[in-house]
Amino acid sequence: MPESNTSKERYLGSARFYSHLIVATLAVLITLPMGGATILAMHTVQLTNDMTYLTAQNQELAIALKDAQDELSVPTITPPPEPVEPAPEPEPEPLPSDEIDVPDYQALFPDMYANQPYAPTDETSNTLYLTFDDGPSRLTDDILDILDETGTKGTFFIYGENLNDVANQDRVLRMVDGGHGVAIHTNTHRYKEIYASVEAYLEDFYAVWSSLKELTGVGADVFRFPGGSINSYNGGIYQEIITEMTRRGFVYYDWNTSSADATGSHVPVETILENSFRGKKFERVILLMHDSGTKQSTVDALPEIIRFYTELGYESRIITPDVKPAAFGYKF
Repeated sequence: MPESNTSKERYLGSARFYSHLIVATLAVLITLPMGGATILAMHTVQLTNDMTYLTAQNQELAIALKDAQDELSVPTITPPPEPVEPAPEPEPEPLPSDEIDVPDYQALFPDMYANQPYAPTDETSNTLYLTFDDGPSRLTDDILDILDETGTKGTFFIYGENLNDVANQDRVLRMVDGGHGVAIHTNTHRYKEIYASVEAYLEDFYAVWSSLKELTGVGADVFRFPGGSINSYNGGIYQEIITEMTRRGFVYYDWNTSSADATGSHVPVETILENSFRGKKFERVILLMHDSGTKQSTVDALPEIIRFYTELGYESRIITPDVKPAAFGYKF
């Protein structure tokens, strides 16, 4: 007998209904994962089979390719690398023009160069260098007589305009014959003109240098600045002059002891001696004196100066280009 509507209503919402619902739900929840797992397993098996097939196919293709290469026997050749040319060395950059410019005065008097390179190194101890500026003159004969009588040597720094006198030319030749030193002092002794510029100094120097060369046959390599290498007239250019004269090979000599005979026309002999004896504190004495026509006191004092230094053990020598100079502004 079919259930009545009343029975259906009693079943819905009853405990038995909910019990059946729970059982059905659990059955669905259990069945779905199992079904999914079954499907997944089936796909996995299919994929495995496909992979196995493809692997077998790859192996067959590899074997076939190798057999084809062996039959052709074509070696694999690696092409050589393209040659690479070395990069060219960069061209040296030209020096700025201000680094290669030279003063115009270097081109003046191209024959005026010393006979040997600049190399003054001789510092022999207990040496007396008697030097005489501003000659020759009539008194030079007396000085040469004293030097010859005592076996002493001197160095004479020549005043060029004095060579206009034939008698003074003969005195220079006597110096050379006697083994004395002949050096250059100045041609005009006019300070303002000489030190007006480097060019002016070179012109003055060349005049006396060429005169001595013509007279003696050799050019003098030793010189002394009028007033010394540093004086009140050449303060702006003395370094440039020294550089140029050194470049040409000439050696200049100041002094470390002065007789002070140039402080007047008739300086007392006693004053000259006192000043000259002060050089005894030096192992090398470069003594400044003068042999111009008004220096009779110098002539009179000379024998005593020679005796004094001889008794102290000094040996007189002439100044040559290898003698290390006394130079103002430098330690001697």
